[in-house]
Amino acid sequence: MKNDIKTQEVKETTITTETSFSKELIQSELSNHGLEGLQFDYSSFPIISLKGSSFEMKEDPDFNPNGFDVVVIKTTEKHILTDSNDKDYQEVKYSPDGITTTQGENMSDVVAEMLEQGRNPQIKRYLDVMVQLKTNDKHNNKLAVLSISPTSVSRVSGFFYQLKLQGQLSNTSLQELKINVSKGQVRTSKGGHNYRLWQFELAQQEQLAA
Repeated sequence: MKNDIKTQEVKETTITTETSFSKELIQSELSNHGLEGLQFDYSSFPIISLKGSSFEMKEDPDFNPNGFDVVVIKTTEKHILTDSNDKDYQEVKYSPDGITTTQGENMSDVVAEMLEQGRNPQIKRYLDVMVQLKTNDKHNNKLAVLSISPTSVSRVSGFFYQLKLQGQLSNTSLQELKINVSKGQVRTSKGGHNYRLWQFELAQQEQLAA
């Protein structure tokens, strides 16, 4: 996707959805306000997860709506390496590609080391969806990351492909579509625990106002 800020007026007092694609553009906007040396990545913004039947935002314990609207900025995969037999395992590793961890280690080396320690390494593939929240509360217009669990990755992926098939991504850019995020179907794990799938639906057909 291309950053296109030439056709839209960029307000000096806000970080716009368009410029959130580029860390350099965000830094440039903020430097106009005397804010220099800032760095941005996915850890810069609140993470929203679906735990059991509840949405969870660690920065706001009271955050648990039945659903909320967002504008999707971009998606990226995330791989998490942990010990499936140890719920309290502290050496969890994260990787954007499943090959190298965020600390620069080879995932295969870490797996081999865990096996030598008698552990049961397990790599789970998540989908991180960076969004701009469109709510009627204090979180409106904030950027956040939806951490889509492995059980819902294919479902969410299918939603975006359906948008393409329906021409939604041809006539408008993704950032002009308001999407409703809610709690989907209830499923039961092999261990007998109930959980919900992430549910994405198009909230409105018309383009968002600039």
